[in-house]
Amino acid sequence: MRLALVTDAWFPQVNGVVWSRGVDSRTFCPEAAVEPGLVRPLFLFVGRLAPEKNIEAFLDLDLPGTNVVVGDRPDRARLESDWPDAVFPGNRHGAELAAWYASADVFVFPSRTDTYGVVMLESSVACGTPVAAYPVTGPADVVRDGVTGHLDEDLARAARACLRLARDACVAHAHANDWRQTAAFFLAHTMRRSPRPRNARHVRPFGATAAVRPSDLEPIADNTRVPVPSRRVRCSRPWY
Repeated sequence: MRLALVTDAWFPQVNGVVWSRGVDSRTFCPEAAVEPGLVRPLFLFVGRLAPEKNIEAFLDLDLPGTNVVVGDRPDRARLESDWPDAVFPGNRHGAELAAWYASADVFVFPSRTDTYGVVMLESSVACGTPVAAYPVTGPADVVRDGVTGHLDEDLARAARACLRLARDACVAHAHANDWRQTAAFFLAHTMRRSPRPRNARHVRPFGATAAVRPSDLEPIADNTRVPVPSRRVRCSRPWY
């Protein structure tokens, strides 16, 4: 589907591009690290504690150090009972969550069914923590194998290999995909006037953001301009 959309196979009147998600690199950064007082290396999972997350695959791994599971419900009580040696801090948000990401040695993502797994980019990689995951859809779209993590059907081998990766490479990758860069990419494409389709009606799709005035934009380092949040951006012409 992704290939078909980008190559205009379904919508020949639309120039398709892939718009990536972004990461809040101000909140989630290596400087958020603290010393948690646990035996290292520290292997971390963050997410909803539910069957589809395949957390058991992580907790069953033969790894040194400490396994940490951040999150809550519905399976937390069972997981804590079955794996008493693991650490379960519960739900964490903001600075507390960033501290866990930045303090971990490896972020383990055991799910085989998540379509993206935004935690890998938004938080863990931005904090300099490499990702160990299966080579499936989701991780394959986020992790640069051998650079920001390892993808392997042997999840324990991937986790141990991540201990040898340079954390700076993870941070650099995340900064190239922070929200300012992602917003600039979005605007660069939506502000281009597309040719009006033949016999098209004069309509404006809900949420269209065309015809942004220069005064509605704020310059950033590379001279790209992004919307000023405090101002309302209106659509003054049709968008297709």
